[in-house]
Formats: sequence, structure tokens, C-alpha cells
Amino acid sequence: MQDNDALPVSIDDLAMSLCRRLYEDTDGRLMDWRLLWRRRAGQYPLQTAVEYGVDHGWLLFDDRNDGICLTEEGRRQVRKTLS
Repeated sequence: MQDNDALPVSIDDLAMSLCRRLYEDTDGRLMDWRLLWRRRAGQYPLQTAVEYGVDHGWLLFDDRNDGICLTEEGRRQVRKTLS
């Protein structure tokens, strides 16, 4: 069984949940970077959610320090879910 088979939600939902948490953690500030993780085995769903967010223009990822931040589009998408 692959890691993603056990997910109760879609990658889209997981990526948006990650964006919401980042929005809350940064008080919605644009380009406020947060350390995400140190890469290790077993984090396939989180890595996939980050890639999905980057591909959709919601997140930026810095692979030098494993940091992420919201883009303007990411903030806009999160605000839609809050109203």
C-alpha cells in the first residue's frame, strides 16, 4: 500500500489545508517564510501537497532551507474559504 492510498482527503484539500495553516501562522502576511520540514521518509502526502500548491501558484518553496510561503494567489484562495 502506498502512502497516498491511506489519505482520507484529496491532495487538493491537503494543499489548501496547508495554505490555511500557513495563512493563520503568518497572520496572512505575503512572503512570510516558514520552515516546513527536514526531508525524511514517510512525508509523501505533505511533499505532494506542497508540490500541488506550488504548481497552482499558491505557495513558493525554497529547497535550500525547506521553507514555504504563500503567494498572493494563495492568500486569495484561503480568503475564499474563510468567507
